[in-house]
Formats: sequence, structure tokens, C-alpha cells
Amino acid sequence: MGFYHTDKGVADYIKLADGYDGKELIAELTLHLKPGATVLEPGMGPGKDLHLLARHYTVTGSDFSKIFLDRYRADNPDADLFRLDAITIETDRRAR
Repeated sequence: MGFYHTDKGVADYIKLADGYDGKELIAELTLHLKPGATVLEPGMGPGKDLHLLARHYTVTGSDFSKIFLDRYRADNPDADLFRLDAITIETDRRAR
């Protein structure tokens, strides 16, 4: 089992990323994407960037860690999320 598949690993990552601000990423994206564009965030972790992206775009978050997905979904029940292994591109999502 990997680091991001344990409650302790996820908690340690969130602590490590405390204070991270993805506003520079969003500023760069606004140069290339129209407001309302559809954006997939692979490896969303705790969802800090996903939350920022949702202010400007239609977002879908993904992560291989079910713990990260469940934690984000608990506070954002309407979020469009799915489990994705960004290395193999294997997912639990079904075509819509």
C-alpha cells in the first residue's frame, strides 16, 4: 500500500502542503483557457488547486487515492470526481 493510501500518509501530505498557493498556476491557465473551459486535474490530492480552478472553469478532479477523493467529496458532495491512476490511465469512471 502506498503513502497516499493511508490516513496517516494523506494527513502528512496535507501538513506538508500547508501554505501552498496555486494562484500562479491559475494565472498561467487564464492566458490559455477561456472562462468556463472544462479542466481535468489529475492527482488532485486534497483539492486545493481543484477548488481554485472551479472558480474559473468546469472542473473534474481525479486521484488514485480513494482517501483524498473521499475527503474532498465529504466537504464538496457535488464535486465531479473519479479515481484515476495517472500512470496507467486506468479509471473507475464509466462513459457518460
